[in-house]
Amino acid sequence: MTDPARFLPLSETLQPADAAELADVIRRAAGQGTPVYPIGGATLLDYGARPTRPGIGLALGQINRLVDHADRDLTITVGA
Repeated sequence: MTDPARFLPLSETLQPADAAELADVIRRAAGQGTPVYPIGGATLLDYGARPTRPGIGLALGQINRLVDHADRDLTITVGA
């Protein structure tokens, strides 16, 4: 995986364990006016204009549970 700090001005990187923890991180960042940078596979971080404001990196790899699978509809809902 590419080091996200090479492309993003991160003050810290957090890896929330569940949706409640993720919501808490977002709530605190919004209250402080801190940017949040979601980090998925970190494969396309060099695309587009680079942000300049320091913010929180959010690694969402632990939020990977199956939410719903409807066989008859051929749909699946999963976490990040």
